[in-house]
Amino acid sequence: MKKLLSLLPLLLVLYTLHVRFEGLKETSQTVAEIEEQQKVISRVETQKKQILTNLQGSDVDYLQKGSDAFSLLQPQIRRLQVGGYHQDISTLRANRLQWIPAGEQAALGFKETNFRLAQPTFMNADDLKKLLVFIEGVKIDPYIPKEKRPQLVIRDFELTRKMIGSEEVYAVQLELTQRTK
Repeated sequence: MKKLLSLLPLLLVLYTLHVRFEGLKETSQTVAEIEEQQKVISRVETQKKQILTNLQGSDVDYLQKGSDAFSLLQPQIRRLQVGGYHQDISTLRANRLQWIPAGEQAALGFKETNFRLAQPTFMNADDLKKLLVFIEGVKIDPYIPKEKRPQLVIRDFELTRKMIGSEEVYAVQLELTQRTK
């Protein structure tokens, strides 16, 4: 019995050490979680600064100016010109990107303006590539994005494939948000 009682202080010390060790493990896990959260916050802040830097000097009229420069369905128009279908040509030339503002707000140091196409716009596959380069700012050979572009975020994108004769064209309806500084 004395031997058992003599082990009691040792057992109490071991129990106390175990409790403290468990507390240290919990604290260590909490510190690791906080460090991970700090890394995420740091990444978000870096991305936010990068976006604001990229938006510095961006063209507020980028969407309107750039859309006016789009010539859609050019191969189809050339074929109609050769065939003498002038009324159809005027219909295709009226087919253009026409943006309607749909709201504006300020957020996180930049201005957001929502736009939508006034009506579905017809495009061929090449026109779609140009549009994606224009909006997304990525290179799709042979098209290269322009400098000083605002951030454009696609909110809604509807693409309907249509066959006009033997030609494949797409009806595009699009809503997007333009972010400028």
